[in-house]
Amino acid sequence: MPSWGGEIANTYVSVQADEACLTRNGDLHFIAYCPPGIPPSVTFTVEARKGYELVAPDPNLEPKRKGTMNVQNTGEGGWGVKPENDPEPPPVSGGIFVKNVTLEPISVSFGNCIHGWVTSDKPEGTPPAYTAYDPPHWTRDIEKTKPIAIVSTQKPTVAATFQVMPPSIPKDTGGIKVRAKGMKATKGANGVEYEEVIFIKPTAVTLRPAKVNPAGEVTVMEADLAVTSFDKPIADVIKHYPDGSFTLNWEMSTGGNQNADSSWYPIGQTPHTVYVTLKDPKTTLRQESLFYISCQAADTEDKMNNVPERVWTGFEGRNVCRVDGEQLTYYKKYGNGIRTTADLLAGGDGECDAWTYLFLDALKIQGFEFKKNNFCRIRPLRSDANPQVGSGMDTGFMISTWQFGEPNVKHTSAPHRYKNTPVRVSWFNASRTDYEWEFPAVVNYTAGTPGQGNGKPQALFPVHYMAYVIVTVNGRTKEMFYDPSYGKKFDPNDPTIQPVNKRPLAQQFMSVVAGYYKSNSDFDVRFRKPTANCEIKYKVDIKY
Repeated sequence: MPSWGGEIANTYVSVQADEACLTRNGDLHFIAYCPPGIPPSVTFTVEARKGYELVAPDPNLEPKRKGTMNVQNTGEGGWGVKPENDPEPPPVSGGIFVKNVTLEPISVSFGNCIHGWVTSDKPEGTPPAYTAYDPPHWTRDIEKTKPIAIVSTQKPTVAATFQVMPPSIPKDTGGIKVRAKGMKATKGANGVEYEEVIFIKPTAVTLRPAKVNPAGEVTVMEADLAVTSFDKPIADVIKHYPDGSFTLNWEMSTGGNQNADSSWYPIGQTPHTVYVTLKDPKTTLRQESLFYISCQAADTEDKMNNVPERVWTGFEGRNVCRVDGEQLTYYKKYGNGIRTTADLLAGGDGECDAWTYLFLDALKIQGFEFKKNNFCRIRPLRSDANPQVGSGMDTGFMISTWQFGEPNVKHTSAPHRYKNTPVRVSWFNASRTDYEWEFPAVVNYTAGTPGQGNGKPQALFPVHYMAYVIVTVNGRTKEMFYDPSYGKKFDPNDPTIQPVNKRPLAQQFMSVVAGYYKSNSDFDVRFRKPTANCEIKYKVDIKY
């Protein structure tokens, strides 16, 4: 039988316990030593105190009492103990501290999540590849928990490992079970409500073989919770639980009535980063910031019809950030060549088609399905076979603001009477943050139309890309254009917008001021000066 000793003020106690009493109710055998004048009839409290240093009783003290105390598991993390058949003694501060059997969480792994683990935003390693945040998703020795993504209708699975404290535990451990509580988010009549629920029902743990030192002493013992399904989904709505804010509160019971809360006591918390999507994603992308951008903007939404407008709120302020806090930008470097969601999230800077894909993928990650094609291209209306034909035709858009000097193209009836000669084929300066022309330039870019994270983005384009989405607003289905590059949206049926084939004017959604002309053979760029009646003829192609 194991034995312990403890010091309580001036009262000393030596105890011996049956092994069974460590995990369930049982008898605690004791001998009490008290200095002269101290009543031997006292109340002792036995609690679980990890790391308590044991103190042997003073052998010179006169024995006053020995006998048996009944140990009752109180469910509060320790045992209340008092001598049998004694009147209620006066209270004594302190207690004898027995190393109660307890479990400490070591690692937690989730399963049954969205197909494919959430990944890093940037490719890493050699060769570079996106890091998958696979199990375990939390361990006690890592600084940051790994994120998971789950659909609002799904119940994840969980497996966990615990360290047994102390390692030399009773042989009979069949009664040890764990459960876990947390806060579930549900959309109610008064908005989102948070309710504490039991996500993991009482489940028995399995002991691993003990680790033994050369002296034959058990040094480490661990217990495993096998793969177990959650009893409920984490949330019934789109949810963003950042930086480990979804908490599992683990509890343990060692016997008795495990259906009663009084038989359970806490053994620790584990924090988790969780993204809950409304439905199964319609994109294969799994970079964490795609979940972060979409779930943060649409947090607590439970209706798919509202997803486009909710997600759009994350774009209209032109301050879209990755999960690491870095702001994403639109043409911070001119002609950057970044044209996909994955590359925009990895590199942080992108062109208009990358921003359009990012917005569309932020809808798809919630399971949004498009009723029609959704990626559109706006281009100047010209003869594709020979773009030089037509005196008033443009081969590209000019985005405000440009300063014009005196016209320097003579003997032409075309309106493009201002000519600049680029220093480089790209038209950009060495740092690719502005345009650079041979001196003197008669047309100069002076101020930009603000885009995502950039007040002066690139401003000459042969085409522009934006999103076309059919949405339901107040029960009415309608078309909407979303231009995530500039944080603007447009209703083509809005009477305040001049229609061109029921599409909004480029001037109104892109701040187009005029056009430019670039021949296939000529190195120079010819511009036409904006006037009060200046109109850019253009075409909108709904591509896919």
